[in-house]
Amino acid sequence: MLCACAGTLVDAPSLNKRAFEISLEEMRAQAGIGANVDSIITSDNLDRNDIALGLDDEVEMIWKTHNKADSNFAAQSSNVQLSVRNALNTEFGSDNWSTAHVAISRLERTRALSLKSLSALDEIIFAKLDNKAPNQNIDRLLQLQKLIQTDVETQNQFLNNLSSSLANR
Repeated sequence: MLCACAGTLVDAPSLNKRAFEISLEEMRAQAGIGANVDSIITSDNLDRNDIALGLDDEVEMIWKTHNKADSNFAAQSSNVQLSVRNALNTEFGSDNWSTAHVAISRLERTRALSLKSLSALDEIIFAKLDNKAPNQNIDRLLQLQKLIQTDVETQNQFLNNLSSSLANR
């Protein structure tokens, strides 16, 4: 009897968040930041700013530079997301559409220091691995590299979601 009331199923749109509606914080939670990193770095009592302490000055500076760039990216992400939302129902090339693209470009520029930090850390790691002598702190450097890579990948996915939403409207 109930099956007669059910009617046919309609292919209705999902009520789940669209990709561009997922905040950077939600993306980081989904990515499981630090989930694959050993406990040396992810200890609950260890502040993210202190992760590189005890490594050489160059590595500490690389980490601080990345952290600053990542913080700036996070601080600007919600405003860029709002710009993209405002552009969704506008015409191609409209003021809102252009503003959203400029905002995405600025956010992309903000993450440039994270990319440079990852590259600089990679060079240090490769130099240590090429040196056949015992590599002091190589495990910590590799963990630090994983953290920066995860941050950069999350930033990249966030930017891709925003750009795709403007292209696919």
